[in-house]
Amino acid sequence: MSRIAFLSRVAFIANACFVLVWFLRYLPSWAYKDANSLITTLAAVAVSGISSMILIIGLVLSFIINPIVNVWYAGILISRKPFSERVPVWLAVINFLFLVIQLYLVLK
Repeated sequence: MSRIAFLSRVAFIANACFVLVWFLRYLPSWAYKDANSLITTLAAVAVSGISSMILIIGLVLSFIINPIVNVWYAGILISRKPFSERVPVWLAVINFLFLVIQLYLVLK
């Protein structure tokens, strides 16, 4: 596996965590309504432990690695090397769409 393929997959996972961060913003409003439920209590414990990791990956790593990967994509396209041999096209498109969303959020 080439470095760009590996970093593309890491960027995709970080972008998935970025989406989870946006869902976690709204989770407490509906997850803690029934405090007596065992399932709600177990979900709250699981979310509190995992949410810090998802926050760091989604809000820090995705904003660092996604631009790096997309600049690397641009370098491959400018050099006119075969792109689809290195990275699946769907992965590059999704990473680019997340870059557009992240740029919008930073510049907003």
